[in-house]
Amino acid sequence: SKALPTAELTLMSSIENIRVVLTGGMMLYTYGSKALPTAELTLMSSIENILAPLWVWLLLGETASSATLMGGAMVLAAVMGNAVMGARRQAAASQG
Repeated sequence: SKALPTAELTLMSSIENIRVVLTGGMMLYTYGSKALPTAELTLMSSIENILAPLWVWLLLGETASSATLMGGAMVLAAVMGNAVMGARRQAAASQG
């Protein structure tokens, strides 16, 4: 039998690790969908769109345009605003 080169083994291992992480993340997202409203899940899933340019910048050195950064800031502000408002509602409900 012929052994695989180290580079190919490393690549195969990396791809498998990514597949496991993505599968685990989707399983957690599906499990969380039982406890959270649909609107909140949709808003939380939009964080992926914010992180994509960041990963490309970190891993490939590609720079994002100002429009991309502004759009990401708007989505991030919406997610954070939703989290703050949800925490306030929860605190008010527990007090009253």
